[in-house]
Order: sequence, then C-alpha cells, then structure tokens
Amino acid sequence: MPLVPDNFIYVPGPKGWQFHDELLNHPFAETHPNSLIRAVFQARSAANAEGASHDLAHGWQERVWDGVCRQHPEIPCHDEAEGPLPELVKIGRALWKELHEYAQNYFDEPTPTQMASAERWFMEWRKKVPSFGCACKEHLAEALRTVTMDYSSRTALYSSTVALHNAINRILGKAQWVPPLEGAPKE
Repeated sequence: MPLVPDNFIYVPGPKGWQFHDELLNHPFAETHPNSLIRAVFQARSAANAEGASHDLAHGWQERVWDGVCRQHPEIPCHDEAEGPLPELVKIGRALWKELHEYAQNYFDEPTPTQMASAERWFMEWRKKVPSFGCACKEHLAEALRTVTMDYSSRTALYSSTVALHNAINRILGKAQWVPPLEGAPKE
C-alpha cells in the first residue's frame, strides 16, 4: 500500500481532509492533513496495542506527510494553529546546535586548507536541512542571500552562524536568537 493512498483526499468543507483507512475500515476527517496523519497514526497505534501489526516504523508520520506534500503542493507546510511537525522542530534544533558547536570549536587562525574544509563542511550541513513538509531549504537559501559565511576565524564563523540563525528567524517572524554567553567564542 502506498504511503499516501488515493483515498487520502481534500474535499472543500470544515473538515476537508479525509481518509478511509482500509486497514482499520474506518473513515477519518480533519481540518488539516497534519491532524489527519496524527489521527490515523494514533488509531493504528491503538490497534497495534491490541495485537494488530500496522507498519508504523520510526518516521512514518513524516514519510506520509512528505507524500501528501508531493501530491498536494498547494497546501502550506504547516497549519498556523498547530505549527510545524514536531519532528521538524527537533531536526531544526539539532541542526542549529550542530552548526553553532562547529563554529565554537573552529580554529582561531585557520589555514587556507582548514577554511576550505570548513566551507565543504557547511555545504554538507546544508544538505541535511529538510525539504519535506516545510520550506526550510528555501528559507535557508533566502537567508544566505544576505548572510555571508566568514571562515577567517572562530569568532567570525560563530558570528556568521548567529547572523544566519537570526536571518531565518526574521523570515519566520520569530524573535532574534541571542547566544548564551558561555557558548560564544572568546575574543
């Protein structure tokens, strides 16, 4: 069975997203696909607790959401009332932590080889930014049009990561991120 079956559809109305789960022989209807996916997941989890064996491997909700986004590119990446998928929030926090920690541990006076290595590391880091169920990659590309990563020193790179983080926060309408004093590189 495909992750997003043909009967996972949008019908205009108050609870427009509908799905008839053939495994449970149960209809679902919700206002947003994110809510619908969660409802199906919870129902299948409950059925599994009673002895069923529905595939709900780690990441099931995210894989279904990715399929919904591909089939229905007109839907927003998240419902304003619900916010982004919890998994996306976790991924985002982990990626920011990784980026800031890399900068904190960077060289005070890097060689050209070390600067080139850091630039390659950053290009690999960018590939980890999700594109399923969100506009994260697009937001990053937009932010990088105004923020230039500076690999000339630990302080410069860390300042670049903070500037990038805050450029993304501006795009998202969030408050500016102020790094903890103990995390900032010493001058």
